[in-house]
Amino acid sequence: MSVQETVHRLVLDWEAAVLDGLDEDERVPSILRAPASAEAIAALEERLGRTLPPSYRAFLELTDGAITKPGWDHILLPSNEGDDAGLLTTGQVGWLRDKSPDTVEIWSDGPESNLPDEVYFDYSRTQDCVQLKVSHLPHLLQISCFEWESAILLNPLACQSDGEWEAWSFDVTDPGAFRYRSFADLLRADTTELRKRHAQEIAEASGYIPGLESAFAELDARTDDAAVNRHWEIRQLQDPQPWLHRLIALTDHPHADVRSSVWSAIARVPTTEALEAVLGLVHTESDEWVIGSVMTRLATDPDPRAHQAGVDLLSRGRIAYTVYADQAGLDLLWDAWLLHDNPECLERLVGCGDPRATEPARALLVDASTPADRIERLVSAASRPRDPSLAQAVSAVAQQGRVDVSSALSTLMQMGALDEALALITPAMLDDAEQGEMWRGWVEMIEKQRR
Repeated sequence: MSVQETVHRLVLDWEAAVLDGLDEDERVPSILRAPASAEAIAALEERLGRTLPPSYRAFLELTDGAITKPGWDHILLPSNEGDDAGLLTTGQVGWLRDKSPDTVEIWSDGPESNLPDEVYFDYSRTQDCVQLKVSHLPHLLQISCFEWESAILLNPLACQSDGEWEAWSFDVTDPGAFRYRSFADLLRADTTELRKRHAQEIAEASGYIPGLESAFAELDARTDDAAVNRHWEIRQLQDPQPWLHRLIALTDHPHADVRSSVWSAIARVPTTEALEAVLGLVHTESDEWVIGSVMTRLATDPDPRAHQAGVDLLSRGRIAYTVYADQAGLDLLWDAWLLHDNPECLERLVGCGDPRATEPARALLVDASTPADRIERLVSAASRPRDPSLAQAVSAVAQQGRVDVSSALSTLMQMGALDEALALITPAMLDDAEQGEMWRGWVEMIEKQRR
């Protein structure tokens, strides 16, 4: 069977697994798009300066991206600009260093994997997702949106003898990446996981939850990796209410992953007892990842104590990214920003396109005393709002050298502020012996978007 035939069958299996698990209000005829043309694929390869790996190329020949991505079990809605949802189209695919420079910068400061290559590249082994060759990050190809801090990436530095590139399922909040030999292997693994999850949902709906009793028993009695890994069975509970007392008994587990899954389940129980437990967490838990598990409950519960607890939690740490971007979540972030001036809240609001955040963000960008790292994060987050004054502020900080020009260009293009983007590229930059070709490439992309 050819690569094209194998991938075609694999993609259709993956699509069927996704569609089977969708809620009624998400039903769509297909998650696939029209095939990418040969010209579009050739243009992408020319822009990247690389030949695409066979399984990903065959995927594009079948569908130019998708409206979801591996690792997700629901449909991803387009952004305000109508792009960057799910697996990207050929026109949106790009290097991680260009599309998500902050991610590259932050993660590149982390430790390099200390595993020998024969272990690191053995994809049959159980992986520790934090063991990564972070030096590879600037060279990764981003082929999906970065929705909820996760993305699908391809690694040309780990190229197989058949031309396949290593595929990463990368998650900033997990944190780390699970790696696969190829894009095809990643799709195959996701299909298996989706089928397993759907079967569990059917079992739970019928009142039978295989293995859950043993999961609670193991987590009660043990703290080794084999037991801890069963926390996913707790997190995936469809109806956690009958298990509330068992869940509360596990809230002091020493492993943060277990506590996170337990609190995520408790937060979904619509009772006063569950809310009281969640409110108690505010005073007893210090791990930001665990606290993030209850933020949606605090944002949406009608009890005013819940909203106040959420506002108080958002005064500390980097947990703003855990707040869901519905109106209740945005209101929680806004109140926390007004009360505590936590920059993470404003960046999250800007990134979600909340119009209330536009003027405070613009004011911070033009303020000469705003620290450089905060400028960089605001520029990266500002791609959603289309406010002209915000676009002018992004352009100004780039001209002043307070933020990398490439970061500003990426943001301005996503905002649709193409005139401001072109104005950043000076004749001297185009004539530069070392980087002129890169800047001319930016001009071509801007002009193409204008057309």
